[in-house]
Amino acid sequence: MFIATTFAADTKPANDVKATTEVKKTADFKTSGIIFLDYIYDIDDLGKGKGFNIFDIERTYLTFESTITDKAKVKVTTDIYQNAKSVSLKAEDGSKPDNTDAKDIKIASYYDGWSVRLKNAYIDLDFIPLTTIRTGMIGSPWTSLEEKAWGNRFVKKTFTDAIGLFSTTDLGASAIVKLPKGYGEVTLAILNGTSFSKPEDDKYKDIVPAITLTPFPENNALKKLALSGYAYLGKRANGEESLDRNRFGGMVSFGYDFINIGAEFDISKDQSVDRSKDIVDTNGSGLSAFGEVKFTKFLPAPLDNLGILARFDSWDPNTDSKDDSYSVIVAGLTYAVVKNVRASINLQQKSYQATDKDSTSQAMCQLEVKF
Repeated sequence: MFIATTFAADTKPANDVKATTEVKKTADFKTSGIIFLDYIYDIDDLGKGKGFNIFDIERTYLTFESTITDKAKVKVTTDIYQNAKSVSLKAEDGSKPDNTDAKDIKIASYYDGWSVRLKNAYIDLDFIPLTTIRTGMIGSPWTSLEEKAWGNRFVKKTFTDAIGLFSTTDLGASAIVKLPKGYGEVTLAILNGTSFSKPEDDKYKDIVPAITLTPFPENNALKKLALSGYAYLGKRANGEESLDRNRFGGMVSFGYDFINIGAEFDISKDQSVDRSKDIVDTNGSGLSAFGEVKFTKFLPAPLDNLGILARFDSWDPNTDSKDDSYSVIVAGLTYAVVKNVRASINLQQKSYQATDKDSTSQAMCQLEVKF
């Protein structure tokens, strides 16, 4: 933390040897970061051969925060990731005048390596009691609730992020209202709807209300019991008209001492245009259930830092279509290595409803480092 200071010395008589100095705090700036480190071993053939394995950095987030005044704060988070995207184009060597020597080739989209992009960049204004106005590149109201309940983002993304229901951050504005006496909060966000990596491309905006209730904020055993829900009301352009892109969901979560559990249910309602230019409705639904138990009070040191986690996801992208759903099981151990460093060894298996698709499994060794 760096503190900018100004000094003002009082004018004193020559024989007054005592000097006074005033230190005034004018700004508060701090940095933080988090790294997700992985070692992945493919138990089944996922396209690169059975037994393929890799050391990887899934994400590195660097965060910069500044308190401008007691009622205004700024936060910027960069996302450092490995850019594996490529573009296809036709190239020719000029050996044939009719251009029949052209071949399809792939090249890196702009940089074949580690890239940096903005994840968050917003200002918080606290001029209204119990209310924060946030604008800029902001997080989805639902994603933050999911991440807090799941608590193991370094092991696996949140459910809605993993199945791609909507972007975790986007450009827009939101109002976050804290309910009195710690009974929860209500958020209303207005977003571009194109995600944090794409510019706006139509006149429509996505509306996202979300609410979380903590009915027993003063009860030590039940204060982390939370009931949450959201609606994601989106539209995308289709000529002069628009197509709906809506999501709805709810979650119950509970944490106490050595246990953390939760479950959520989500549905999607999308409109598209078929070859006959008719509007087609596609409905999806799924659920996620998760839990972690820590052995803090059951095992002696150093085993008291050990925990066990499990998660089950199930998603059906089209409830009117057969054999298109899939499920994911995550099971493993967690360990608090030192302060701000957590590790996990787990197995992640994906199974398909379609009988012609075999399940796929990966063994994961993962590390979360905060600094």
